[in-house]
Amino acid sequence: MREYLSDLGEIECFSEFKTIDDILNKIKEFLPNIIILDINLGKFSGIDVLREMKKNDKFKKIPVIVLTASDYNLPTEMLVKNEKNVIGFYSKLESIDIIKEKINSIKVGE
Repeated sequence: MREYLSDLGEIECFSEFKTIDDILNKIKEFLPNIIILDINLGKFSGIDVLREMKKNDKFKKIPVIVLTASDYNLPTEMLVKNEKNVIGFYSKLESIDIIKEKINSIKVGE
């Protein structure tokens, strides 16, 4: 993902978190402008992360783009889109240009 989005500017990519708290601590450390979040994170899901993020006033305002490969279905999409900070739900098979456009729309709106 870092390589595909490198032309958008500074991108920090983090992966292989063991717990949701690890993710939340990294968000706290960096306070990113946008988060690209996978649904399938192994022992927990991106939906779990979204639910924890909305408990924190600073985190719940960070826009999130959700990507998925294995869980791309209507019930998952509707569940994710109901989260207020989710600005997009995309299959990993979608064109990267669609995701870049969404990210650029956030950067313009800042």
